[in-house]
Amino acid sequence: MRGDDGMKLSEVLAGDGLHLSFEVFPPKQDTAFEKVREATEKIAALKPAFVSVTYGAGGGTSKYTLKIAENILKTYGVPTMAHLTCVSSDRDTVHQRIEDIKQAGIENVMALRGDLTPEMIVAGDQPRDYHHAVELVRELKADGNDFCVGGACYPEGRPESEHLRDDITAGKVNAMDLVNENINTKFFLELISLSSNNLRNLYGISIQILS
Repeated sequence: MRGDDGMKLSEVLAGDGLHLSFEVFPPKQDTAFEKVREATEKIAALKPAFVSVTYGAGGGTSKYTLKIAENILKTYGVPTMAHLTCVSSDRDTVHQRIEDIKQAGIENVMALRGDLTPEMIVAGDQPRDYHHAVELVRELKADGNDFCVGGACYPEGRPESEHLRDDITAGKVNAMDLVNENINTKFFLELISLSSNNLRNLYGISIQILS
């Protein structure tokens, strides 16, 4: 589904002015779904620039991610961005999720690695289908898919990285230069350290930065 002005965030955010968005956390229990759906519809009625719908740790709320995102998009015409994680999933599951997103008419996906489980941390770098978000980004863009793909970044560096400069450089080479069209940051206090001008001048990053 596409609105007259397009439903891709790259198009929505290209306009001037302030862009206000909301992030929705799907319920963990079936009994809470209706309350969350009602709340999201009230949010959608405010006509934000877009609504982001999370995936839950390990994909624990994934069945509701798509339901909520599709309902907001098709009922209120508000662009939605469905989150998708990969580290705890096998390749077949991820491929099915991508197909489900396409069938729902959702054009924006937040591609995330996802949190490592305690078992994964203990096992270390053992063979699994996915290790990094960039692998998911490649699959989202494969086979002629036309998703607007967003990525995540840590303003002060990932907990697993030793140096912020190395972290940003790796992110640029692996994901931003590949296909990502926007990056979303966690909350941060020192805005100057992650300003668009600083990132462009220091690292050559020019994609949209959302916070």
